[in-house]
Amino acid sequence: MTRTLALAAALALIGCEGSSSPPFLLKVTGQPLNPFLIDLMWEPSGGTVTSYTVEGRVAGGAFVDLLPGSQEGFLGTGVVIELDKILPNGGPIELRVRADPGGVESNSLTYDPGPPLSSAKVTNTPDAASKAFVVTWGNPTTAQVVLERRIVQADATASAFVQITVASGPNRTFLDTDLSGWTDGALYEYRATASLAGAAASPSALTKPAPFLTPQLVSYGPAASGGAALVLLNMSAHATFLSVLVGDLDGVIDRPLPDFALPPLGGTVTVVD
Repeated sequence: MTRTLALAAALALIGCEGSSSPPFLLKVTGQPLNPFLIDLMWEPSGGTVTSYTVEGRVAGGAFVDLLPGSQEGFLGTGVVIELDKILPNGGPIELRVRADPGGVESNSLTYDPGPPLSSAKVTNTPDAASKAFVVTWGNPTTAQVVLERRIVQADATASAFVQITVASGPNRTFLDTDLSGWTDGALYEYRATASLAGAAASPSALTKPAPFLTPQLVSYGPAASGGAALVLLNMSAHATFLSVLVGDLDGVIDRPLPDFALPPLGGTVTVVD
C-alpha cells in the first residue's frame, strides 16, 4: 500500500529572489510495490540555490546526507531514494531538505516503510552442476520468509505466484530443480515475503528467458522452382519468426537466409534456397 505524507492544503511558493526562506518538504511517498523506494517533493527555497541535499536520520541519530547535490525534487519533478540499505531493520526515518549555499533547512517529515524488506536473487540460467536455478533469499529478522515463484511467458502473460519453500534468516539458499516451466521463451520470477504485519514482498528476481523450442524437420529435397526446399514443423507456441543459416558439411556457416514468419504451433513453414 502506498504510504504518503502530504500537506492537507495546497501551498503557494515560499519566498522570492534574494530572500532566505527555507525549502518546504511537501510529501514523502513510498512506491506501491516497494515502500523502501520513496519519492520526495518540496517547494524551492527563496534566493539563489545551487543544490538541494536530502538528509535523514533514524531515532536517536544525527542527520546524514542521503542524496547530495540534487536539483530535482521540487516543482513536481520528484526525487527517488532507496531506503533498504539505510534501514536494514525497518523502522521510521525523519527526512528534510537542505538548500545550499547557506545550509538552509526545510521542515522535516517522518516516514515509516514498515518491516524490513526481504531480498531475493537468482542465477540467470540453471547451474550446470546442480541443474537448478540457485535462489538466494531471506530477511534480516527472525520471521519466517515465504519464497514464491511464477512463470512469465514470452507474451508477458504469467501464472499466479506459488509458494516453493519457507524458512527464516537473512541468507538462505534454495536450489530450484523444477525446470518444467522454464521452456519455450518463458522465464521464472521469484519474490520473498516475511511473515510480518504490513511486510512488502521483495523486488522480483528474474531468470533469463528459456530458449524457444526449435522446429522439427519434416522433409528436405529439391524445390520445384530449383534449389532446395526445407519443410519445418513449428514446435513453439511463442516464437514469431525463424532464422535459417546455410553452411557446408563441415559445419562452417556460409550465409544467413532472410527471416521467415512462423505459423501457429503445429503449422509448417517451407524454406526454399
